Amino acid sequence: LFFRDYHKALVHTLDILLSSNGQALLWAPKRGGTLDDFCALAQDKFDVQIEDTYDGEVWQKHLQALNSNQDQVGKGLALQ
Repeated sequence: LFFRDYHKALVHTLDILLSSNGQALLWAPKRGGTLDDFCALAQDKFDVQIEDTYDGEVWQKHLQALNSNQDQVGKGLALQ
């Protein structure tokens, strides 16, 4: 999802490969706006949902990182 040049091709590929009731799960950061751009394009073919809290443990680690390292979170640093 990082490369806007391939968004149309990815939507087309998903459309061909998924059954009528199929689901695709994609993970991407929100930085740079590419996720929003892809979702806007994909909404023409699919029901698009964005879930920030897809896993309770991951979300808790995210919140801990926000609280302990506010100036660094979201700048592409790996959190451990």
